[in-house]
Amino acid sequence: MHKGLYRLKEDVTFEPNPTANYFPICAAGATQQAEYCDTTTNLPLVEYAKGFFAAVTMQGTDILLDLNEKTLKSSEKFLLYQRQYVNVELGDQSMLMTGETETANTADDSMTGNALNSCENCSVYNGTLGRSLQAGIHGINNSYILLKDLTIQNFEMAGISAAGLQYGVVKNVNVTAIESVALNAHYS
Repeated sequence: MHKGLYRLKEDVTFEPNPTANYFPICAAGATQQAEYCDTTTNLPLVEYAKGFFAAVTMQGTDILLDLNEKTLKSSEKFLLYQRQYVNVELGDQSMLMTGETETANTADDSMTGNALNSCENCSVYNGTLGRSLQAGIHGINNSYILLKDLTIQNFEMAGISAAGLQYGVVKNVNVTAIESVALNAHYS
């Protein structure tokens, strides 16, 4: 997602490409490649090499995600295949390979050569973030983040994870963990 207001129109259960074991499909010669594909190599970008790490990525400034009283969650089967997943990622990558977290929006990922494009002045509100593996919402080096009127439930690790956050507000957010986990850490 880039600058703008985005609103869910219906409940979403994230289960991409089940016929490809839930991995990105990048076809040679396709007229319209997905934004997660390298058009030169026809392979997934490095960020997607291990699969889809998020249903929604918010990258840049001034982004509003209105869940519109709907639910965004992954399917149970998807989480059995993809063991690194969050519902909403406040950036274009799920982690910094270098471990650097001190410089917002400019941290260099030495393994991929990609700079982290974090979310700034962004909001997620008005709905439910359901089943996820790592977190309902995850971000690195974000600033001016508003999370409000949310229910975050059925996650295995954290409702909200915000490393290096500068200026955040969490208001009227109910967080409840998953009751039972289908797989143990050997699969992660």
